[in-house]
Amino acid sequence: MKKYLLPTSSFLLLLTSMAVANVQITNLQDYQFGEIDLHNINAVNHPLCIYNSDSTSNSYLVQIYSNAAGGKYVMTNGISQLPYSIKWSPVAAGGAGYQALSPNIPLHMDNASNELNCGGRDDANMEISVNPTELSGVTAGSYSTTLNIVISPV
Repeated sequence: MKKYLLPTSSFLLLLTSMAVANVQITNLQDYQFGEIDLHNINAVNHPLCIYNSDSTSNSYLVQIYSNAAGGKYVMTNGISQLPYSIKWSPVAAGGAGYQALSPNIPLHMDNASNELNCGGRDDANMEISVNPTELSGVTAGSYSTTLNIVISPV
């Protein structure tokens, strides 16, 4: 049985702003999988805070970029690629509110906080998952990636 060890993935956060409103994401953390279970979906998620300074709107776009061929999110160990998926939830606890994010395509959300740092509460959740059905041909090793996340006011 092969085991896949995924170290901490690092994230580069890019924020955009408009003259009318500013947005901010806080509580973004590295995601660690450890050893991958070859029989079950492996998912790691963390609550986040999305702040929109426009008190008349709580809308924003989230877009996560990938430069991998084929329009997929992938981690690499320098030789092999390990596909993964990303879901975004407008609820800090995640759950049934998750929506799949496609690489390079913005997703519209309506739950940003109008309080800086969300008033000490989180208001979104990002889940990264590896599906064992996509591990065919993937070699064992340490895989990592960097995500470019853009949060834009609407």
